[in-house]
Amino acid sequence: MIYNHHMRKNIFITLFLFLFYPAFAQAAQPGDLCSTAGLTQLAAGADQIPAVMLVCNGTSWRAIMETGTDGRSLTQVDNDTGDCESTKTGRLRYNEGTDTWEYCDGGGPGWLPFEQAAGGGGCSSGGLSMGGFCWYIGLLGQSCTTVCTGRGGYNTATSSYAGSSGTTANCQALKTAFVSDVGSWGGAIACPAGLGCVIGSGTGYRCTSPATTTGAAEGTGARFCACNS
Repeated sequence: MIYNHHMRKNIFITLFLFLFYPAFAQAAQPGDLCSTAGLTQLAAGADQIPAVMLVCNGTSWRAIMETGTDGRSLTQVDNDTGDCESTKTGRLRYNEGTDTWEYCDGGGPGWLPFEQAAGGGGCSSGGLSMGGFCWYIGLLGQSCTTVCTGRGGYNTATSSYAGSSGTTANCQALKTAFVSDVGSWGGAIACPAGLGCVIGSGTGYRCTSPATTTGAAEGTGARFCACNS
């Protein structure tokens, strides 16, 4: 009877592990197919230690929350490319174009930076920090190559932040910060050269084409240039 008692106990434990443990160990993994949008599930297994919270987007499971082996959150923040609006107050984004963390105060449309870009530091004399980079306004006819000489060299944020690959709001913010009491705002236009953000005859413009370059210059335009220091 003792033998039979232990035998029945072992069979019960085996059945319990077979019925319940595999359901957890074989949970869906990120990228697996699913069909019910909005359904959530905790994934566990060799690739998720200790666990990942998944949500179904109607086609596949996507990870929405992950923790490390010490139980701490491994949060990632995406780059929200839309305007800063009241519904986004308090939201963070990682601006991939300028390598900076930014936040939305609800007043938009621009996002506000709260740290220097990677490798950033203080700006040289005459510089203004915006978007995590040091900005300068050149003289009429100067290229950004010249403007950034002695200031750490040219930075591509000239294009990605306020130039042809940037936003009109950022360019206008630069114009206002440097020459708020002068001229007007002309908006986004096509220009004779890749000047990026520029002021000419008292009016600010963002040149959407041709593409912003470091060496572009125009005799009646003063460029806004991002430099590395």
